[in-house]
Amino acid sequence: MRENGFRIVSGGSYSGLFDMLMAGRFDFFPRGVNEIFGELDAHRSQFPTMAAEERFLLHERVPTMFYVSPQAPRLQRRLAAGMEALLKDGALEAMVLKHYRRDLQRARLCERLQIELTNSELDPALVARKEIWFDPLDRRHGLCPSR
Repeated sequence: MRENGFRIVSGGSYSGLFDMLMAGRFDFFPRGVNEIFGELDAHRSQFPTMAAEERFLLHERVPTMFYVSPQAPRLQRRLAAGMEALLKDGALEAMVLKHYRRDLQRARLCERLQIELTNSELDPALVARKEIWFDPLDRRHGLCPSR
């Protein structure tokens, strides 16, 4: 976020960030589509005026990764092979849609102004693998039928 020109405010704990947001210590707390609605629902009684911003979409490539002990090279190879197989046959994308379709629909991403953020910490070879990045705006998913 700092690389993209945002001022960063740190907190002492995850739960404390919600208190800080509602106290006006910072303007927004960026969350993933897979996080925001569960967190809003979980904090609704404590912060009834907290809301998800509805006009903008901050898009930054942030991978979900597995960390494996250096003492477990076989596990690393098996995880890599399994993920590649899930990716190749479409099962990984199907799982993402199965678990997050409701949140993706609720976010109405297609109606938002998308602001593309950079992430220079990513390996360019990883970024170049277009097939590993889930694109909720892809028409195939039915979330943006008019695109």
